[in-house]
Amino acid sequence: MRRCQPARTSAVWRTDTLLPRSSFQRHRPQNPLLAPNSPAIRKRLDDRARADRLPDAKALWELVRIVLTETPQTYLDVIRFAQAKLLLLCGFRIGEATMVPFDWRRDREYFDLEGRPAGDAGGISRSMGIRHFAEKKRGLTTDAVALYEAVHHVPAMFEDVIGPALEHVERITTPLRRRLRAQTETGRIFPEFEPAALMPAVEFFIRLFGTLQLHEEDLPPADVARYTKSWDPTLLDAIRAAQESSRAPLRIAVKASWSKLNDRAPLPTALRSDGRPWVGRQRVPWSRSFFRVADLERYVPEAMPTKLPDRIPHRLADSSPLYPHDLLFIGPKRALLEERNDRLCDLGLYLSIGHVGPVDLSLYLGGRDGANFFTRYGQTEEDRGLSLVSHSLRHLQTTELYSLGISELFMMKRFNRRSIVENRQYKHLTLAEDLDAVDLPPGADEQMGDKAQEVLRLISAGKLAGPLVEEFKRIQREKGDEAAFSFLQVEADGFHATPYGFCVTSFLVEPCPRHMECFDGCRHLTLSPVEEHRRNLIAMRDQLQAAVRAILQRPEGHSGREQQLKHAKVRLANVERAIGAAPGTQPFADGQDRWAPVAGVRT
Repeated sequence: MRRCQPARTSAVWRTDTLLPRSSFQRHRPQNPLLAPNSPAIRKRLDDRARADRLPDAKALWELVRIVLTETPQTYLDVIRFAQAKLLLLCGFRIGEATMVPFDWRRDREYFDLEGRPAGDAGGISRSMGIRHFAEKKRGLTTDAVALYEAVHHVPAMFEDVIGPALEHVERITTPLRRRLRAQTETGRIFPEFEPAALMPAVEFFIRLFGTLQLHEEDLPPADVARYTKSWDPTLLDAIRAAQESSRAPLRIAVKASWSKLNDRAPLPTALRSDGRPWVGRQRVPWSRSFFRVADLERYVPEAMPTKLPDRIPHRLADSSPLYPHDLLFIGPKRALLEERNDRLCDLGLYLSIGHVGPVDLSLYLGGRDGANFFTRYGQTEEDRGLSLVSHSLRHLQTTELYSLGISELFMMKRFNRRSIVENRQYKHLTLAEDLDAVDLPPGADEQMGDKAQEVLRLISAGKLAGPLVEEFKRIQREKGDEAAFSFLQVEADGFHATPYGFCVTSFLVEPCPRHMECFDGCRHLTLSPVEEHRRNLIAMRDQLQAAVRAILQRPEGHSGREQQLKHAKVRLANVERAIGAAPGTQPFADGQDRWAPVAGVRT
């Protein structure tokens, strides 16, 4: 059974033609010679329309390799890898990929009219859906801030990648979510303590900075290996217990941090275990000191406001709140220990939890020169210098769906667009694919060969003109399509792009007698919009002008001077006439048939 293809094409996925050869530029300068929305002229059949909006091939495949084969080196990279998989496999916008709710799964079952699973009748019985918040769904009269729910059905071939990734994030964020929920509901920073309770000073240090290694003794290697393989927060308990029982001295960096904190803002009064302040000591024994919890909850917002957890809710379309702890992708805020210092963060106690949003993911796709996916996981120096803009992946996926002939309605639904017209801004087919999508008149594919069909598509698209084209149209008007197709099949065995424009003549019987000297007034020349053809004519004009000047410097009566001067001036006039004509026209429509063999000359 033949599949219905609204955007007809024969293209398939090919990594050598789907992606542009030029490197992706983060800030693409606009060509001043083109109108703001005018596509660049495509010179070859494999050139793509607005190819600069597609991702660089090396950056794309390196990102695929990283997120599908590398082991995340930090806790936050686990979150980012899952977000990147949504970009690559589901075509989400970056805001949609990072705002997935914790209650994300929406499976659906399908049955036939008799109530049997649809899979038994050749369809599918179940699909996995992702609840998310679709962007750009707001109308002129709708709320400009509210989040609008949508469900994206994951293709079956990607379920085994997306499903486990999101489920893993669910598990490892559970303790953080529990604490963030308590912080939001109580409005406090340390809801697990009563305000009048005492907190050990060392524990406050851990909660504030996330430091897991307090002592000079190294963390247990076996426990660390198990933890960094699964990132299960429950495995932190064994590592923390080993540090608590250590008799090694505190690290110098830990001791220095107390002074830095006090310089930033005076710390609350350090207390003994019975609640009395230390008296008569020049230095506070921090390892045996405590702080009152109420004092700490006043101190943190004043001294380190960037450490406060995310508690401000978003608003759904039905006006109900969506709090940060209701989102799937949450993690430690400003976790500099892992991100900058290559140390583990104690997520079991760390107080600062927030949403891992689009700005963070954009930076890790190469939006900054520091740490990102490519610098952290790239295998070569070239790999570490790559970058990628997330939105280019939507352009790539839409283009691929167009090349496969997928319905524009399906694309609109998949990418959360409001109309099928929006799809076409993301359409970057090659010139060959665009021509292949031009529908030929009925019967043309049966009467004509591939080359003649290609010429007919160019004629139908208005991209070709010339004597042969006019004759074809005349025959079509007077004698009908069948006669016109027969004429084109015989006369236009191929479409030729000469150095100076288009020529639709048969070169099979004998080659061009003037060696494609089209600028010499040949009536078969049709000017093309290709800038390279125009540059060739300008270069030829400059050469002929120089030749005329050189001939004029020779003394009169010099052998062959007048004949050479006449020859150069005629060609110069023809070239200038061609330069002044518009693309798609015949500058020498009334000229000679230069393709006709020269009398007395064997070709």
